[in-house]
Amino acid sequence: MTKNQNYILFKFFYFFLFFSTFHINTYCQQKSINATLTNEKIKIDGILNESSWKNSHIANPFVEFYPKFGTPSSQNSQIRILYNNHSIYFAAQFFDTKPDSIYSELTIRDDDNGNTDYFRISLNPNNDGQNTYEFFVSAANVQTDIRISEIDDDFSWDAVWYSEVQINNDGWTVEVEIPYSAIRFPKEETQNWAVNFYRIIRRNREISSWNPIDLTKGSESSQMGIIKNINNIDAPLRLSLMPYISSYVNSYEKNWGFMFNGGLDLKLGLSETYTLDMTLIPDFGQTKSDDQVLNLTPHETYYSENRQFFTEGTELFNKCGLFYSRRIGKTPTGYNHVTTNSEIDNYTINRNPGSSKLLNAFKISGRGKNNLAVGLFNAITGNTWAKVTLADGTSNRILTEPASNYNIFVLDQSLGQNSYINLTNANYYKSNENYLSNVTATSLKIMDKNNRFGINTLASYSMQQSNSHYLADGWKINSSIGKLTGTWVYSIGTNLITDKYESNDLGYQTNYNEISTYARASYRKFSQFWFFNESQNTIELVYNTLFKNAVFTGANINLSNFATTKKHLTIWNNLTIPLTNHNDYYEPRADDRFYVRPALYSENIFISTDYRKLLAFDFRAAIYFDIIERHGIWLSLSPITRIGKKFKLQYGIGADYDMGASGYAGTLEDDIIFGNRDVISFTNTINADYIFSNKLSLSLKARHYVSTVDYKSFYILENDGSLFLSNLDSFTSDYNFNILNVDLLLSWNFHPGSFLSIMWKNQIFALGDIPETIKMPGYFDSFKQIWTESQANNISLKLIYFLDYNDIIKKRDK
Repeated sequence: MTKNQNYILFKFFYFFLFFSTFHINTYCQQKSINATLTNEKIKIDGILNESSWKNSHIANPFVEFYPKFGTPSSQNSQIRILYNNHSIYFAAQFFDTKPDSIYSELTIRDDDNGNTDYFRISLNPNNDGQNTYEFFVSAANVQTDIRISEIDDDFSWDAVWYSEVQINNDGWTVEVEIPYSAIRFPKEETQNWAVNFYRIIRRNREISSWNPIDLTKGSESSQMGIIKNINNIDAPLRLSLMPYISSYVNSYEKNWGFMFNGGLDLKLGLSETYTLDMTLIPDFGQTKSDDQVLNLTPHETYYSENRQFFTEGTELFNKCGLFYSRRIGKTPTGYNHVTTNSEIDNYTINRNPGSSKLLNAFKISGRGKNNLAVGLFNAITGNTWAKVTLADGTSNRILTEPASNYNIFVLDQSLGQNSYINLTNANYYKSNENYLSNVTATSLKIMDKNNRFGINTLASYSMQQSNSHYLADGWKINSSIGKLTGTWVYSIGTNLITDKYESNDLGYQTNYNEISTYARASYRKFSQFWFFNESQNTIELVYNTLFKNAVFTGANINLSNFATTKKHLTIWNNLTIPLTNHNDYYEPRADDRFYVRPALYSENIFISTDYRKLLAFDFRAAIYFDIIERHGIWLSLSPITRIGKKFKLQYGIGADYDMGASGYAGTLEDDIIFGNRDVISFTNTINADYIFSNKLSLSLKARHYVSTVDYKSFYILENDGSLFLSNLDSFTSDYNFNILNVDLLLSWNFHPGSFLSIMWKNQIFALGDIPETIKMPGYFDSFKQIWTESQANNISLKLIYFLDYNDIIKKRDK
């Protein structure tokens, strides 16, 4: 497609977006409650003895929406709201006819699935039906806070707020103070905030809400009540500092190292709604270890982000799917080259950093009065060097990753309660090559006025250049239309991506040069029927071609089912039925070459038992096979037990037997070589939490993963995608991937927003070829062997102290 054709296509697309904005939905009927102004000092102790509480309005009754949708809550609940110039306050009186049966298990912070009753506050000062603050308080006074958006739930968002709980003969009471510095709201003389309150009664698995929720009519965020008459409040100066100091002791092969760090995280309110977040000299040494796996696919392994700065409040930056934060501070591109550098003889590696050097990062984000969100993200990494000693004793440095700049700019306009339009630009600059990658995308969701029918569309354009020379450009469009709410939902859609589209410099992209078209229909029940609490059943037909020349690649039917019984047994089921063989253009690792992969049938099932029990289980299983040779089974069992209110232990064991699969093994002159192989993988994990109090916890995660690859025969890939048996006996070696990780963390929240943590991290890794003359090792052989390898140990101590400008001023005024 020519550049002129691209231009015409995008002009048409933007015209369609502009026209569609006239069809947006309106509000549903809402409950409302007036907030009460108070000048009284409210002590957050869970005892509602201040006179202001007695004179305030009451929000009740509550209506159950799970599992018995639409019925009155089994227990009475009352919510009251106060406010002053500094904070908004909530008090909850949860009456209970069986107060001795209130669940109050201790959990770690931000765990919203403990065996405990909960009070949940959903708060949306912008009243846009899409972006919500969530505050949970358990009956054990453990806090959870989450940012809810259209595309993601951000559990890493941590605000500083206050709560206290009292369990008494009538039930339990909660007091909550949320300072205005913890949230963002528009500058208006009279504030009307969207709100909803939830009560979770764990012994019945009952969830009820103040404003009724009907999931067939849309999201919970679009069905909230209103707090009225919050008058004449001003957003305070939102300035907080989180200085830290940390120290590390490292050991590897009897070599010891010591390190001391110091730095600062800063939050500054630039206006009532916009905030600057900045990290200076960041330290991510206490992030949890990745669950590394053996990857035989043509695509890179996706790993979740564990660094809080890059997870907290970044959902806005990934609404168009352009932001994979693991690119920032990634493993240097020259990391492995240092160990195999043929240009230098006889050198010793003194230092070879496994991550690029992050100098600083900041993000500015917020949503204004007209529900327009603006976001700006920037991160800078410096030159990363490996240090080596040459044979003559002199030192040398090898550049493994040049200085780089990462930048994202976002505009996101909420439309009504369920619609939005978004524009995102992501660009990456690498200094030593003057390399620039620029990707611009726009996404749109438009619902009709009854919030039933809608359209979702995303269009993106990418461009790369180096030293001012054009390299490539490409584009993609994802679009779907259908009935998106109700008991029956259905949609049709197309995902189109050109062969030159590239967003991997800052995003995560695995597919290119394809057109995937689908039709999908689902039947959903969110209220009790027969012996089910809820159920969803979906059928999907998918048809795939290449973008280039529209060559057919494959088609399949997907069937999925989800249900929870009245005994709280949850079952997922997914069945894939291929209609044809699959022409795989990725596996050969060469342009315009493909492998005709035999049609692969698969069945997946997941069963989860009632977590209220002393012993619960998660069970997963998959069976897959083709009609030629490949067959496999994957099993996983994870028992979970809780001992008392403080200790939780979860053990997991998994096994994957993938037998007779053929895949890329390498190249020989002009031939692409495939190998028929058996891949056997085992995983063992232990996760344990001991909670001393709602502020002090000890967490352990240990994981051993091993995967063996046993090649049986080798083939030459023909031009028609078939395989021709080769006389190569051992083109590549069998091998064993073997890794053990242990993370042990003691965390103490000794002051609001302040933490002292001690962490021990241990890693043992082995990757070795296995000669054909040696028997393939079993799991226990690998487990014994891993202990003979060198161990990397890291012990760290980190202190983070939260300083809030408003708290300092309040104390000074006293």
